[in-house]
Amino acid sequence: MNKSYFRFLVRYHRVPLVFFFIFYMTIALSSFMTGPSLYAPDHGMNSILSSTFTACMVMSVLLSFGIPIYLFTWMHTKKSCDVYGALPYTRKEMLITSMTAAFLVCFGFFFLGTIIPAIIGLAHGELYLSGYLIALAEMALGSAVLLLFNTGLYLVANNALDGVVMLGAYHFLPVMIMLTAGNVFSSLVAGLSTPDLEKISWLSPVYTTGSLVGSAISDALPVNLNVLGQDSLLPRTLILIGFLLVSILLLKANYLDRRLERAEQLSDNTLAYPLVIRIYTALCLLILAAGTFRGDVEFMMFILIFAAFLVSQFVYRRTIRPNWKMIIQFLILTASAFAIAGIGWRTKGFFMAERPIDYSNAQSISYYTWNDDDEGSVTLEIDLKVDDSDTKAAEMLDKLRQKSIDEFYGRREEQEDDLENQFSSYGTLSIETDEGSWTYDINAADALSIDDLCTLAKYGTLSIDQYSYSSGMEKELTLDEYRELIRK
Repeated sequence: MNKSYFRFLVRYHRVPLVFFFIFYMTIALSSFMTGPSLYAPDHGMNSILSSTFTACMVMSVLLSFGIPIYLFTWMHTKKSCDVYGALPYTRKEMLITSMTAAFLVCFGFFFLGTIIPAIIGLAHGELYLSGYLIALAEMALGSAVLLLFNTGLYLVANNALDGVVMLGAYHFLPVMIMLTAGNVFSSLVAGLSTPDLEKISWLSPVYTTGSLVGSAISDALPVNLNVLGQDSLLPRTLILIGFLLVSILLLKANYLDRRLERAEQLSDNTLAYPLVIRIYTALCLLILAAGTFRGDVEFMMFILIFAAFLVSQFVYRRTIRPNWKMIIQFLILTASAFAIAGIGWRTKGFFMAERPIDYSNAQSISYYTWNDDDEGSVTLEIDLKVDDSDTKAAEMLDKLRQKSIDEFYGRREEQEDDLENQFSSYGTLSIETDEGSWTYDINAADALSIDDLCTLAKYGTLSIDQYSYSSGMEKELTLDEYRELIRK
């Protein structure tokens, strides 16, 4: 670190530094002025400490975005590049000094904003010192990673506006991956309605830092006000260390080895628009391709994606000049999306659909049917609890699952014929597991016989309701009354 350049940064940026310090401290100490949270009035000091630490964490994360843009905008302007390039400092000295100053602001504000509440909490026995120190260590790691990573992303581009776009595009990418995975799995995996995608969210350094610091803060409080504290800190810490290594590579390529002549030019770096446009286009095409196997997507949607692909290319290149290379790229991405979706469909959801389910460890199991005619409707619901020894119930549930899976991957003509009967009767089998939520459509509401229902009723609670359209009255039925009604 160069002390002379550090003093220059402090003097040159002292006005915004003082302003944001006052603003930061005002927000950080506002919890002491407003009192305990309305959601935890009985916890008093614990509520105040949790609110204070969370507010400081959020503001430091926001600073980790703003500071790199503020300190390194000069690299996107030719005149500024000439000025900073003439300074008697090496590029490495300027980077280390700038990152050190940024870290002292980002993490230093967090430390100063939480130290007074922490001392008060320790004095009242409302805070564990070891937990607070762990929270500080995790926040220090998170601040360093976010500052380095955001700086590397911002410098991928060759002008300030594109740098901001790259920041937003790469930080939104984990969300887009989650949306894509959710849609693709729901379209290709029979019964899977809500997959567990929490691990994908760890691809976001912002989420990983927030959950990591939130867990550490939660563990530091005697009264645990934060459910995030249940998870282990080590996996997310290792992920942040991985982001730290990636950030170092980004900074070496886009700062230390950067040519200053790139300022104000097109952002044609491999990691800039060319890669971002292809990734987002590929993800959108994969969603559409997976949907086509269920007949839920029209061809016009592909035209719209192609139009968006061309527009993004025109915006990136600053010229409206289509060429065959763009069309070929789009066709390759489309073919790849259909290939992946086709493999998923042929393998029954990448072999996930027919994977056995441990009913004994399921969080909830329910079977629901609905029958309708001109006189009224009848609904039946069974909430089940199956143990390892209940093999007969497990066999019946497996039979229902397999029937639904076969219909899901069956020929589309047969599915359309079955859909005609769903307006008068249908059923569902819903299962909640650690891997996600599974909802199997049972096209025939009488998939289970009365004897089967009697058997399943032994493993849970059964409720049957009849509604009359003429009288508007609802009546609860017994299983014997339901048997007689079905026979009619």
